[in-house]
Amino acid sequence: MRAITYATFGKPSEVLEVSDIALPEPKGNEVRIKTLLATIHNHDLVTISGNYGFKPTLPAQAGTEAVGIIDAVGQDIKHLQVGQRVVASNPGTWAEYFIAPAAIVVPIPDTIDDATAAQLLAMPMSALLLLEFANVQSGQWIIQNGANGAVGRLVEQISQIQGFNVINLVRSASSADALKQLGAKHVITTDAPDWKKAVKALIADHPLQVGIDSVGGTASQDIQSLLTENGQLITFGSMSGQPMQLHSSLIIFKNIVVKGFWGGKIFAALGTPEQKRVITTIIQWVAKGQLSLQTEEIFKFEQIKDAVNANYRANRTGKILLKP
Repeated sequence: MRAITYATFGKPSEVLEVSDIALPEPKGNEVRIKTLLATIHNHDLVTISGNYGFKPTLPAQAGTEAVGIIDAVGQDIKHLQVGQRVVASNPGTWAEYFIAPAAIVVPIPDTIDDATAAQLLAMPMSALLLLEFANVQSGQWIIQNGANGAVGRLVEQISQIQGFNVINLVRSASSADALKQLGAKHVITTDAPDWKKAVKALIADHPLQVGIDSVGGTASQDIQSLLTENGQLITFGSMSGQPMQLHSSLIIFKNIVVKGFWGGKIFAALGTPEQKRVITTIIQWVAKGQLSLQTEEIFKFEQIKDAVNANYRANRTGKILLKP
C-alpha cells in the first residue's frame, strides 16, 4: 500500500515521500481503516520537523487524523464492524490503510460529510478542552490571538453556543472578514496603531481574565498587558516560532498566571466517560450546524509537497486534506 513517510526529521516539504509498504494487520483490539480523507494539522508538521512534544521512531508514517471505512477488525472487537465509516486520531493516518485501537475509533453519522469528519476530533477537542481548562463561563470576556487559526475559529464558534464573549485578534483585514463570516462580533486587527485602545473600549469595565496565546513572541506580551488582575495567560502554540516574551512586573503586580496547554495530553488523562462526553458534544454541535469545520483544499498523496506548502499559506481559512 502507499503511505506518506519520512526517514529523517526536517523540513516537511523536503523529507516527506510516498512509499510502498506492507498492508498492516489489526491485532485483537484494533481495526484497520481504509482512508477516505486525512487531515494535515500543524502539529503533524511540527512532529515531522522533530520539534514536537514527542518524537516517533524513524522511519515513520505521517499524519494523526483521518476518516475512512473499517475493512478489518481484530478478534476481540465487538462494537465495531467492517463497512462502518469512522474517524480516528492515531499516528500513521496519511496512508491508504492505517491501524487504530478500537477505543479511539468514532463512528460518524451520515449527516456529517467526509471532509468534515476528517477533522472532527483533534481541533474541536482542543478548543473545547482549552475553554474548560480555563474555566470559561457564560457571560465572561476572553481574548485570543491567532484567532483565524483552526482552534481560534472553533473557540469563536463555541462562544456563540455557550454565551461567552471573545475578542479575536488577527493580523489582516481578510482574516477579520473570514471570522465575521462565522458570526464573530469582536474582531480586531493588530496592524491598526491603536488596537489595544479598541480592546479596552470593547471590554469597558468587564474583567478580562483569560488570554489565549497561539502565536508567541511579542504577541504573548501584548495579551498579557491587557489582562486584568488575577488573569491567566494560556499558551498552546507558537505560530511566530519565537519564544514567549512576558512582563515580569505584570506577573508580579497583577498576579498573572501563565499556563501551558497540550490538548492531546489533557484528553488522554480524562476517564472514558469524560472522553465520550467531549466527543459526543462535538458530534452533536457539528451535526446541528453549530460548528463549521472548513476545508481549504484537497490534495492527492503524490502532491504532498504542494499540500504542505498550502498549509503554510497566509490567510488560509480551512484545513488542507489528503486523498489517497
